[in-house]
Amino acid sequence: MPLSRWGFDPGLRHAEDVDLLLRLALAGVRGAWVEEVLCGYRVHPGGASRRLRPQSEALLWVLGQRLKELPLGHPLAERQAELLLGARSWSAWKAWSEGDDALAQELWRTAWGASPQGPARTWLHLAQAVEKGSQREGQAFSSATLLAHPAWQSLESHVAGYLRGRDRQPFPEPSPTALATAAANQQRGWSLLAFGYARAGLALWQRQLGAELAVLDGAPWGPQLLANAWRSQSDAVSPVRCQGLDWCAALLAWDGGQDGVDALVDALVELLAAWAGLCWGQSGDSAIARLEQAFALRPDPRLLRALARLHRPHAATGALALEQLADRLEESHPPGPAAFPASVLDGLSDRPEPLAVSRRCRGPNCLDCGLASLGAWERQPLAPGCELWIPPFTDPLAALGADSGASPTCLPGGRAWLRPPLANPWGSSGAVVVADRDGNRRADLCRRYPQAWPACAEAAWAPAAELEAAAEPEPGGEPLELAGSVLAVADLSAEIHYHWLLEQLPRLGLALEALDPAERAELHIWHNGGNDPQRLGVLSTLLGLDPAQLIDARVHPHIRAERLLVPAYAGRFGWPSAQAQHWLRQRLLPGDQGPAGRRRLWLGRGASARRPVWGEAALLEHLEQLGLALEPIDLGALSLQEQAAALAESELVVAPHGGALASLVFARPGTRVLELHQPRYAPPYFHGIVQFQSLRYARCVQSAETPHLYRELVFEGPLVEPIQLDPLRCAEALSALLSTP
Repeated sequence: MPLSRWGFDPGLRHAEDVDLLLRLALAGVRGAWVEEVLCGYRVHPGGASRRLRPQSEALLWVLGQRLKELPLGHPLAERQAELLLGARSWSAWKAWSEGDDALAQELWRTAWGASPQGPARTWLHLAQAVEKGSQREGQAFSSATLLAHPAWQSLESHVAGYLRGRDRQPFPEPSPTALATAAANQQRGWSLLAFGYARAGLALWQRQLGAELAVLDGAPWGPQLLANAWRSQSDAVSPVRCQGLDWCAALLAWDGGQDGVDALVDALVELLAAWAGLCWGQSGDSAIARLEQAFALRPDPRLLRALARLHRPHAATGALALEQLADRLEESHPPGPAAFPASVLDGLSDRPEPLAVSRRCRGPNCLDCGLASLGAWERQPLAPGCELWIPPFTDPLAALGADSGASPTCLPGGRAWLRPPLANPWGSSGAVVVADRDGNRRADLCRRYPQAWPACAEAAWAPAAELEAAAEPEPGGEPLELAGSVLAVADLSAEIHYHWLLEQLPRLGLALEALDPAERAELHIWHNGGNDPQRLGVLSTLLGLDPAQLIDARVHPHIRAERLLVPAYAGRFGWPSAQAQHWLRQRLLPGDQGPAGRRRLWLGRGASARRPVWGEAALLEHLEQLGLALEPIDLGALSLQEQAAALAESELVVAPHGGALASLVFARPGTRVLELHQPRYAPPYFHGIVQFQSLRYARCVQSAETPHLYRELVFEGPLVEPIQLDPLRCAEALSALLSTP
């Protein structure tokens, strides 16, 4: 293009450089950093950058114009309101830092009114933007100075008045502009509710849920049928899931009138607060999202205080701003005595201090980064929704490495602790920390959620081991004092079969083999694999451990040992090492396995509240009619040795995604595997086994998607959403897999 097209716009008197850079970026021109001085820039009182109002107006106009020019489908097209909020926030900080209080208030109010975010998140953002702007410019900053400043207090009074006006007022009908804003939002219902249009948002949800259930043909997705399956569960999560399903049933039964809106909104706030309480100590982001949604519906000061506690570890200024806004709301508008049950909102104040968690990395729940970790794998389409995944060649012997038989690290007087799994509604361990007698943490022996995939797209923000070790708080109370030697093998989520079998068991076995036999007899084993009789039997028969040697880390999550022995981890989390797999095969498969087996197995999940599988019987019947019969097998009813033998005798394994597929570690090279999964959750947990064991592996996504509102209010994440099997799709995928050479 002619260079003349890329000059400054002569019609602009401010923000010419921003305009030029945005036009270049929109045209796909790439930039580079030149590490030399090319021009001089003189700062003086009469400079254009000191004329704050015209500079701010020009910046916002230029940005708005260029955003309007984005083509359809551009990744920034859906973030226009968010980007403009950032520009207004920066301009407001600039005006405040330069002493132009009137302009700062004007820009803050505009940012508040035009924000695409809910009220709590917007308020936090505005306060944090001031701190970030000051830090970026190297200016001294004090949260107390900002929050006591007349301009900020004026804004706070304006916002508090707006929130007081919304609380318990009739919900308005949305204007065409509000509807257009909601239509541009990916979560239209939340967008309408967040800006006070509850009746319109609820009606939108009602239509959407009804349409989705109609496509799914109702059962077993109907809210009452689904809730009945969970009412008998004794865990802490199922009652909240049932609460969400009951709310969905009430929404479907709502007549659309104004009279039922308040009751639905109050019940929704109670549900959101209950989810926040469950997620509090495990997923800070989830708890924050629930409380922000609740506050947008009912601006209760108690919700702001809970949000402030959750934000404090990573956004201290914003947390203080939320607390001060809560004070102002309470001064003139205390919460109603019967608005919500005290146990729901007041109970949030009794929660322990939240953990300092990653604000970006979603760890093993991130499908994008999990798949990116398989970038070198070849993929071949086989059938609708089905692909054959072919790993790069790996020499099994070379993959074993040279670390076999490495002795555990010995820490005299060392301590180890878990984040207490029995205090976790899901019953699994989210962190393990090891420290020496002086309290120095051994980062190489610590693990903590989230665990990023190797190809994490946001690796710069994913917590390193050192940060994980430092961030996990000290446990309360005194540790259990243990004499002699203690082998500590507790690991993340070892209560779950996959992590116990592929990570904790080989880690324990390899460590025992590296120790002197005399020392092994005197050892205690600190583990979190639970007290399941089958697992305890494996530890006894396979490893020769006496039950008296075992210390349940779930019951005793904090120990100090005279000699603490901690082995290295058996591979990367979620990707068991070749050494761990080799150890399992050596210990559980006979040396002479004979000719290849001919069994074609179906690994069912049975009844399960966690990721239930629907349609097994119909699928197996359909496959039998097509001459593709599978042998159903319940691995949970077999010993570990029997499981290993069954997989070693198979030529084909078909299963929905779940822990049963961990037994693929015992399959023969060339065994065909078809994994069936729902559209939103297919992490590559089994791909390391596929690569090391040289399996013929295909994955088939099922057609039924979980209704959008269930994802928001019923299931805590994709990993527990149901898998509804599609017999036609599965049969086509299986036929295609069997026909591959």
